[in-house]
Amino acid sequence: MKYFCDKEMAKALSNHDGEKLQMEESGAPFAKKTAEKKKLIKEVVEISEEIAELAKALNEATELRSEEKKDNAQTLEETKVGKEAVEQAMNVVTAFYGEFLQYKPPKSDREGLTVEDRAPETSFSGEYKGKQDASKGIIGLLEIILSDFERTTEKVGEEEKISRRKIR
Repeated sequence: MKYFCDKEMAKALSNHDGEKLQMEESGAPFAKKTAEKKKLIKEVVEISEEIAELAKALNEATELRSEEKKDNAQTLEETKVGKEAVEQAMNVVTAFYGEFLQYKPPKSDREGLTVEDRAPETSFSGEYKGKQDASKGIIGLLEIILSDFERTTEKVGEEEKISRRKIR
C-alpha cells in the first residue's frame, strides 16, 4: 500500500505542478495585458494633461493677440488723426508765414527813399526779413512730427501683418 500511496502522491504532485505551470502560463498573457493597459492609461492621462495645457496656452495667446490687435487698431486710428491734424497745422503755418516770406516791400517810395533810408539809426545792420528761421523751424518741426506719425503707422501696420501670419 505504501507503494500505491507513493505512486499516487507522485502522480498527484506531478499533476499539481503541471496544472500550476499551465495556470501560470495561461495567466502570463493576462498579466502582460494588464500591465500594458495600466501603461496606456497612464499615457492617456499624460497626453490629456498636455492637451489641456496646450489649450490653455492657446487661449492665453489668443487673448493676448486680441488685445494687441485692439491696441494696434487704436494706435493706427490715433496716428491717422494726428497726421491729419499736423497736415492742417502745416497748411495754416505755411499759409501764414508764406505771405510774409513772399512779401517784398517796394525798393523806394515816391521820393526815392527806401525804408532803410527813413529808418532811425540802430545797432542792427542789414536787411530785415522777418522771422524766416522761426517759420522754417516750426515747419521743420511739423515735418518731423508728420514723419513720426507716418513711420508709426507703417511700423504698426507691418507688426500687425506679421502677427496675423503667426496666428495662422
